[in-house]
Amino acid sequence: MEDKNIDEYYSKGFTHVKNVIPKSDLEIVREEVFLDGTYRTENNVSNGDEKDFGNGVWWKGFDMATHVSPILKEYYESHMMYDLSKKFFKSDEFYFFNDEIVIKYANEPNKFMLHTDAEYGPQPNLDFHHINFYWILDDFTDKNGAIRFQDIREERVTEENLWLDHGDEPPGGGWEWLYPKKGDVVVFSGKTLHYSVPNLTNGHRRAWSCQYTSIPIGNLPYDNKKHNCDTWKWFYSDRFVTKSQEYLVKSRMASSF
Repeated sequence: MEDKNIDEYYSKGFTHVKNVIPKSDLEIVREEVFLDGTYRTENNVSNGDEKDFGNGVWWKGFDMATHVSPILKEYYESHMMYDLSKKFFKSDEFYFFNDEIVIKYANEPNKFMLHTDAEYGPQPNLDFHHINFYWILDDFTDKNGAIRFQDIREERVTEENLWLDHGDEPPGGGWEWLYPKKGDVVVFSGKTLHYSVPNLTNGHRRAWSCQYTSIPIGNLPYDNKKHNCDTWKWFYSDRFVTKSQEYLVKSRMASSF
C-alpha cells in the first residue's frame, strides 16, 4: 500500500489498494465465503426469514458472517486488518461493526441499488467515520458485476435508491468503474455513493466486506426513518485496539504495513 491510497481515499471517498491479501489466506477466505449457501441450506433459511443477529432478516447478502464463522472472525480481527484500519482512520481508536459476504453467483440477475453504506446504519445522521475494506476474492470485470463509485466531491443529486444496469448512467458526475483483481482491497467510506450490476458470466464473483467505525454504533438504538428496519438486532461495538493485542500472534496474517 502507498500513501497515495490514503490521500485518494480522503479526497475521493474510495481507493483501490492492489495485491494486499497473501495468497494462502486469500484461498482460505475464497472457500469460506461459500458458507453463504451451505449455512442457509443446513439451517433451512430463505431470504425474508428472521435471524437473531445483524439486521434481523435474511437477504441476498450475509451480514455478520463472522458470527457463525470462526475463520472469518479471525481474519476480521487480524493484525493486518488492525494495521490497515489504523492507517485509514489515522487514529488508533476504531471499533468493530460488521462484515458481509457478497457473492454474485454465475448468471445471477441480482444487482445492488444506488446507495451509501451509512444510510442503512442505526443512526445515519450521526457524525462518525465508517470505512469498508472490501476484500476482492475474484477478478472483477465489466461482465461479472463490477462496482461503480461516485467521487464524494461531486453532488449527490438524488436520494432515491435507483436500480441501475449495464449501460445505465447514474445521475450526477464523478462516476468511476473499478476492476480490481483477487487479492486486492477496495477501501471506501460509508458516505460514498456506489452501486453494482448483475453477473452475466458462468463464474462466481465473490467479495467479503470488513467494516469498522470511529465510534461504537453496533449497539445503538435503531433510529433510521428512511430505511425502517424494524427487525434490527445487533452488530459489533467493541474497540478494535484491545482485540488486536489478542490476535497479534495467532493471526494467520502478518502485518505488512
